[in-house]
Amino acid sequence: MAWKLALVAAGRSGDCLLDTYEAERRPIAREVLASTSAMTGMVLGQTAWARALRDHVFVPLLNRPLVQRRLWEKSSQLTLTYRRGPLGTGRHLPGSAPRPGDRVPDRACVRRDGTATRLYEELRAGWALLTPGVASADHEAVARRRLGADHVTTLTVPESRQHTLLVRPDAHLAWRGTSPAALDKALARILDIGTRQRASRTPGGGTHMSTSPTPTPGLRERKKAQTRRTIQEQALRLFLSQGYQNTTVEEICAAAGVSHMTFFRHFPTKEAVVESDDYDPLIARLIQERPPHEDSLTALRNALGQGLEMVYATGKDALLVRTRLILDTPALRARTWDNQYSTQRLFADALRSRNPDESDLSTRVAAAAALAAVTTALASWVESNGAIDLPALVDEAFRALRPA
Repeated sequence: MAWKLALVAAGRSGDCLLDTYEAERRPIAREVLASTSAMTGMVLGQTAWARALRDHVFVPLLNRPLVQRRLWEKSSQLTLTYRRGPLGTGRHLPGSAPRPGDRVPDRACVRRDGTATRLYEELRAGWALLTPGVASADHEAVARRRLGADHVTTLTVPESRQHTLLVRPDAHLAWRGTSPAALDKALARILDIGTRQRASRTPGGGTHMSTSPTPTPGLRERKKAQTRRTIQEQALRLFLSQGYQNTTVEEICAAAGVSHMTFFRHFPTKEAVVESDDYDPLIARLIQERPPHEDSLTALRNALGQGLEMVYATGKDALLVRTRLILDTPALRARTWDNQYSTQRLFADALRSRNPDESDLSTRVAAAAALAAVTTALASWVESNGAIDLPALVDEAFRALRPA
């Protein structure tokens, strides 16, 4: 669940990715309940026939090593698979290697610097890309672009292996193959699950993905959005009245009238209540929709301005409070600088989708410059206590990037 929350919180997938947790785990839960009930009935032996079956059939079977091993595998859940889940491929792959959804056994690996390690040790930091022999730069570039540069560790395996494996943080296989393009397609499918509620039917019976304008959300989505807003509003109120450090998650839950589980479904950490918004994915989409004749900096300026107008018109006070909290709280301020790297990559990817011929360095420099301009404008806005018009400050900051 944690890795799915991380992708949603980073804006790399929609929150419907979280629903795949239940889709994967519910069949396992049903199986555990069924097997537990069957085992309990056998042990109790409530009829003479059941007791005879227990004493003369089941008990002798339980003394066999093969049966004991199978029972241990079942109870430990080390062999469970999500092949048939929404993130599995549902198709046959050649060979005896794990299929998407299967648990990947722990194994000896080698880091890029040549030091020895174990797969499960590296999975503590995120995803693992297992490559045969020399690491493939193309596979690594795809994984890092889709999942975040800081969340993918590339490893090689000592034994010869034909396929590259992408292992989820929960040690289950996400993808196995040889083509970087196939890896990109597989990750696009996984991340797209989170936004698939936006799919709509065409008159001909097919489906198409809506991008703009966004369809009107259903009742379920509206309730989730309202719960999220309530949590954030109550948290900001408490932060202002008693300080960020002095406010606990328990107090936020009590004020918002939600459970701990509901809180962490919407926000993975207390810090995320302040940091989290839908601004980054919105800006990335607006960047992609800018006319092709605009250069990168102009596209960024216009997309940021358009998105800022939306946020400024409906949530100016909340934006001011959140920004002031971030600037005044050292821990939040440090996390914001760290998060800007992911935002920079997101905007750079959006720029390259407009112009594939533009270099990675060029788009990253443009994104970094735009973020610096907006961050500085926000700081000036907070210093004025919101008295100065924020869009005007952003305009002035971008003009400074292109002096006459």
